[in-house]
Parts: sequence; C-alpha cells; structure tokens
Amino acid sequence: MIDPTNTAVLMIVFNRPEQTRQVFARVREAKPKRLYIAADGPRANRPDDQVSCAETRAIFDEIDWPCEVKRLFRDQNLGCKTAIKTCLDWYFEQEEEGIVLEDDCVPEPTFFQYCAEMLDKYRHDDRIATIAGTNYLLESQQFDSSYYFTKYLFVWGWASWRRVWKDYDFEMKSWPKFRDEGRLHRVFPHPRSLRYWTHIFNLTHNGTLNAYDYQFFYSAMVNNRLSIAPAKNQISNIGWGIGSTNTANRNPEMGMATFPMEFPLKHPTFVVPDEKADEFTEHLIFAKPLHRKVRNRLRRIIAKVGGN
Repeated sequence: MIDPTNTAVLMIVFNRPEQTRQVFARVREAKPKRLYIAADGPRANRPDDQVSCAETRAIFDEIDWPCEVKRLFRDQNLGCKTAIKTCLDWYFEQEEEGIVLEDDCVPEPTFFQYCAEMLDKYRHDDRIATIAGTNYLLESQQFDSSYYFTKYLFVWGWASWRRVWKDYDFEMKSWPKFRDEGRLHRVFPHPRSLRYWTHIFNLTHNGTLNAYDYQFFYSAMVNNRLSIAPAKNQISNIGWGIGSTNTANRNPEMGMATFPMEFPLKHPTFVVPDEKADEFTEHLIFAKPLHRKVRNRLRRIIAKVGGN
C-alpha cells in the first residue's frame, strides 16, 4: 500500500479559525511530510479580519510532527478568486502532484490514502483531471467500484497533478469561440443544462463571479478530461451560512455525512463518465430537478440522510 504521508497537502485558509482548526486536526492525524499553507490577507474595510486572520495563521504554530512546512501568507487581500488561483500556481510550481483542502472542507481520515493511491494510479493518464473527495449523490446510487468517473469537477477536497494545472485557463480566453461554435451542447445536450452552463461560463468569463473553480472545470472540459469521485462522500463541508463566500444560501444538508473508504480499492472496468450519476448531480446541484419524479426522489433522499 502506498504511504500517504509522502503526498503533499495544501491548506487554503483565510479568517475562519474554528473551521480551519477542524481541517487542520485531520491533516495533523494524517501527518503529511510536506505541508503548504496559503492565507489571503485581511480586508482593508474589515478591522475584525486582523484578529481572525492572525488567529487562523497561529493554528499552524501547532505543527508537531516531522514535516517540511511552506507558508504563503499575504499581507494584502487578493480576494477569493485571485488568492486561490495564485496559491495553486505556487503549490504546483513546487509539487508534481498533491492534495488541496480549503478551510471548510473536513476530510474523512481515509481520504488521504484514497488520494495517494489515485494520484499514483492515474499519474500519467491524461484523461483524468482531478480526484475529488465529494460525492453529491446522497446514497442514491450503489457502485460496484470504490469510485466512478464524472464529467464534473468538484473542489470540496481534491487532488491533482501539475500536468493538469498547467492547462488552467483563468481568463477562459477560448470560451467565446467554444460557445459560439455550439460545442457546449455536446457536453450538456439538455436545453436547461445548456442554458445554465452558458450563463455560468458567461459570468465567469466577464469576471462577475468571484470563483476559480468554474475556470478549472472549463479547462478540464475543453481538454476532454474526466474527474474521479468516490462512491461515498469523504468530505464534510462546514462552511455554510453567514460568513461563507459562495455557500451562504445553499442547502447545508448536502455533502455533510462522510464514509470511510475501504481498501484495497475496487477500480471501475471502464474509464467513461457514469451518466446516471452525472444526471443526478446535474439535477441536484446545478440545473435543478427537471421533473417532479426526480424532485420527489431527491427530497426523500435528503430527508433520509440529512441528520447524519
């Protein structure tokens, strides 16, 4: 079995010490031999950031295992989009591959072993963009394998390679041509999904959305890459509600329960996206349920797992 401590970890933090401490506790248990910490600077118009940012950074004074530590602590605030993009540039300039955890993504302990094995297995397979820790299916589907392939790219706890990040198109320069040639329809043939993603990519391209992940998804998509998602969720997102950047109004019941990965891993037979899983994810997370039957099914599943 591959030693997961040899896999580098990047923690991306800002001004939330309580959430950061929970993620750090899991990293501390995993004891990676190389830990990167990136922190955006306090906002000029928020005096309370000075204290909360300092408290967050002080958590990493508690590193008490043999570990090479590298810090990128900003003095000025760059904002979510630019701060994350530039710290990922910094990380993958120094590492060929690694794990990425934001300050509100608490991993299940087996997440590190899972990522280490997937990074090794698909290291030279250019069909694969990322390894995700998130599964949005809410136990709606059972898999014969430990993970499945998806056309989506999830960033609530993920791992990838320098070979993928080098193709990241922050400005989505090719988007107008891709859109105007009708190529998005090949990825999202349903009209509602097509409208949704056209709108999202338009907003991302013109700079309206304060996010880095839509550009990452787009970059993987135009390079015809798939991502890996676990058969059961491995990341608990604790960043909901007031104070969160992009999840203030989303359903906090989604993606919270986590499950240990079983080893040895069972690999899928084919490297193709699971269409059933992707359709469910699309209806639940992105373009919303399209039919009453799907909507009622989602409600039953959420009610079943929401208290876990």
